[in-house]
Amino acid sequence: MESEEGSRQSAMGPIEAAVEQEMPAYFHLKPGQKGTKQYVEKYGDALVGVRYRYDQARGVLLKTVELVIAEETQRDPARRRRSRNSKPE
Repeated sequence: MESEEGSRQSAMGPIEAAVEQEMPAYFHLKPGQKGTKQYVEKYGDALVGVRYRYDQARGVLLKTVELVIAEETQRDPARRRRSRNSKPE
């Protein structure tokens, strides 16, 4: 379970990691679950999830939505990582 948590944290960017550290999500709903109906109607298939966070510093409950805004197919992910200046071995 520790490795799963570590891989999830490493997948986050620095901003997401800072937000998660300051205001951890205590509730995460997937589209279709109770409490997401209005967001499914508004965002449709772009909706990935709804999170509830509590900001202790301000005493505020935050509700956030996660959306897919772009989708691309990758031709060859390994090829994208190679530098143009490096020579093949």
